[in-house]
Amino acid sequence: MSVSAKKEPLLTSRQVAYAGVFGGLGFAWRALGLVISLFPPLMVDMRQSFLIIGASASGPYAGLAIALLCMLPSGLPLLDVVYFPVLTILWLLPYKRIYNLPSTYRYLLIWVWAFVVQFATDIIALGWGGWVLNLWPFPEYMITEWTVGVGELYAVQNALSAMLAIKFAPKFMEPLWKWRR
Repeated sequence: MSVSAKKEPLLTSRQVAYAGVFGGLGFAWRALGLVISLFPPLMVDMRQSFLIIGASASGPYAGLAIALLCMLPSGLPLLDVVYFPVLTILWLLPYKRIYNLPSTYRYLLIWVWAFVVQFATDIIALGWGGWVLNLWPFPEYMITEWTVGVGELYAVQNALSAMLAIKFAPKFMEPLWKWRR
């Protein structure tokens, strides 16, 4: 008779619930067209806030599920296939360490990390859209996005979302998840 170790599930019920709630919010927000259009195809919506809060609270696997739900109703789904998963993984890389810092350092690092993540995600996703999918000329589009202020706006939105959630719901945002199972 062999003794088998009980295997941990990939996602806990808590993580599945967070993925459903925050992914559903992101899906509904975009599907209902609740966006601020700056100039085509640049627009601002709340999907990134739902993704940042949900992924921070539930971890990378549930975060990728949230990313999948957020990208489904997109106008450019082939671009968002890269954008939202990259944003999720990059955001979560230092999240546990940042969360455990004293609040002064934590909030400062969230601001810095939000801009770094947004810039890196834009380079990867807009490069994908420009060079691989041939949707636009990449360098010009990247310069336009950051000159007009869309990249900065998303970085501020990400930082504020995370900071407000940590400030007003610290137990909810506590990273109880693991990278490996």
